[in-house]
Amino acid sequence: MQAIHEHVPESDFRQDGAELVFTLPTAASSKFSQLFASLDAAKESLHVKNYGVKMTSLEEVSGGLTSLYATLPAADTHFQSRPCCDGCSC
Repeated sequence: MQAIHEHVPESDFRQDGAELVFTLPTAASSKFSQLFASLDAAKESLHVKNYGVKMTSLEEVSGGLTSLYATLPAADTHFQSRPCCDGCSC
């Protein structure tokens, strides 16, 4: 983890089974080539078998937002059509 944070301090990670998944901000993409060169050079000492790069698609972001929206409490959409007070037509 330290090797990645040295190149991209804004990175974040989570563990997914036996894998560590790092999130690297697109704004730091100018640092990626140095990061990958460093990882390649130190794979053995870091005990890294392999690594890959994946860019989140708009579809994945949309799916995540849809899942988030599904967990939100439902809004009260029951409206009554009646005047708010006697003789009022608002």
